[in-house]
Amino acid sequence: MENLIEYLKENVTTDELLEMTQSVNSYNGALDYLYYYENDEEFFETMFQTKDEVARAVCYGDYSYTDDYVKFNAYGNLESVNQWELEEELNDYKEEIIDEYLNAYEEDKAWFNDDVIKKIEEWEEESGEE
Repeated sequence: MENLIEYLKENVTTDELLEMTQSVNSYNGALDYLYYYENDEEFFETMFQTKDEVARAVCYGDYSYTDDYVKFNAYGNLESVNQWELEEELNDYKEEIIDEYLNAYEEDKAWFNDDVIKKIEEWEEESGEE
């Protein structure tokens, strides 16, 4: 597992980190503070029942309409980031994301879909992991 972890630290892309974060959150919510949604109309229609809720979450959060991604902070208010800020945050938490992802995979491989299993097997092969 050590070879795989080191390999991922050096080679994982930001898109892969985002996918890994979303997988972990779907599995056990361990990285919920890194769970970003696309900042689009679908997000607001899905997450809010009334315009009052939207106004409160925007007013008391740190939200910009032009940012690419949005998440909820600990108080249920919105925080938004652009693509560059998202990449920076994910890279700051890279080791934690990798650890949580691989731990979830080891706990319950059956939970992950075939594409994820195939990708992890490819990473293992590329890293020299037995």
